[in-house]
Amino acid sequence: MTTILCRYGEIFLKGGNRHVFLRALFDNIRASLRGLPDVKITTPHGRVLVTVPDEHRNEACRRLERVFGLVSFSPATTVAPEIDAICAAAVAEAQTALARDPTLRRSFKIEPHRSDKSFPLRSHEIACRVGDAVCLATGLPVDVHEPSLRVGVEISPQGTRVFAERRQAPGGLPVGVSGRALLLLSGGIDSPVAGWLAAKRGVAQEALTFHSPPFTGEKARDKVISLARLLARWGAISALWIAHFTDAQKRLREA
Repeated sequence: MTTILCRYGEIFLKGGNRHVFLRALFDNIRASLRGLPDVKITTPHGRVLVTVPDEHRNEACRRLERVFGLVSFSPATTVAPEIDAICAAAVAEAQTALARDPTLRRSFKIEPHRSDKSFPLRSHEIACRVGDAVCLATGLPVDVHEPSLRVGVEISPQGTRVFAERRQAPGGLPVGVSGRALLLLSGGIDSPVAGWLAAKRGVAQEALTFHSPPFTGEKARDKVISLARLLARWGAISALWIAHFTDAQKRLREA
């Protein structure tokens, strides 16, 4: 199983109603992963952890890249709280990251976070031990100031996780926390961009377009449907309404 560590941004600044935003984010993540088997989402101590089978790791990451409210996330390897297991996982994660993006092959840094104080090594000792293993396996030098590759090690009572990949998400607020709106969607660029930006601020939307054949053709309608499907993949809209406007347009023309 792969555990994906999800990070949110401005939700952290919310006060007593933060749980409302977290619940909306939780629900939207679950909706985005619908159809994938054996998905588990937990929120220990305000964090969001998504667990998926290893074979669905890439698909889950692809979907999470389109969830508003998430700033970034990292698919991680869960290991036993033992330094040898941590070193082995760090080497594997680093090699996978370097194979995926050769531009990272310049320098690296180990970033340990030890909230489980029962672990026998301190953070700087973890960094040294894991850094030695990664350096030996990859041949990369250490750069603690501007590393091209960052390997994270999290040791907590909830588990020990190692990761070297950080994927960006759109940020903003979870869709649904800022009310509802109707998006007037056309085939141009302005309305879909406006809908995407409104969704990023947490607005739940349905879309409306006007279709008046023969004054507007099927290609224009199909283009709007295509844009609506694209917005729906981001969770920006939940429905598209097509209003037939021919009769009203004829009456306006005759008036």
